[in-house]
Amino acid sequence: MFDRRAQEIPKRPIIYNHFENIHIISTKTGLLETLREYYNTCKEAIEAKYKVQDTLPMAYIITSIPGDHEFNEFKKKFKQIDRGYYLNERMGPKHMQQNFWLLKPSNLNQGKGIEIFNSLK
Repeated sequence: MFDRRAQEIPKRPIIYNHFENIHIISTKTGLLETLREYYNTCKEAIEAKYKVQDTLPMAYIITSIPGDHEFNEFKKKFKQIDRGYYLNERMGPKHMQQNFWLLKPSNLNQGKGIEIFNSLK
């Protein structure tokens, strides 16, 4: 990695704690989208029938667009778990009995704006 600061101060090491443009793996949304693309395009992943849920906890990217497909998928999964249909899920049954979910705004970090809910109302 080239950095002109290294030439300006050659005797001091430069430590990076932030890399530009890595939101595709450094945000939950970016990581989820990247893994979805990987599992849908990687031959080995397709043959092994891997899904994103094999790597990450159940996650949905929900927008404010009416009729959002992800939101409809989330509601379907929420209702299944609410009715007790969670035995085939990767997470153990005792963790799903109360059907708690985290809602994390995509534009905030450091735990800001996170809400916990167990009702669609």
